Amino acid sequence: MLRIVLESRNCFFEQDILEVMDALPTGYRTIFNLYAIDGLKHREIADELGISINTSKSQLIQAKRKLASLLKKNKIVAAG
Repeated sequence: MLRIVLESRNCFFEQDILEVMDALPTGYRTIFNLYAIDGLKHREIADELGISINTSKSQLIQAKRKLASLLKKNKIVAAG
């Protein structure tokens, strides 16, 4: 019974995170996905998107900040 509850909670948690990620601006979401999910390096992201490495790095930082803010705002993670 406990396992079912935990799996159910994880499912909701995962869906909440996906919804918040969809709320990220397109550029932030693209860079975040390429880096965090696809495992690309900043050089690879820069080459693929035709941007500078510094733009990739700065967009990732902004994406992480925005994601953290949205997660807190939606009470998906504890503030602090």
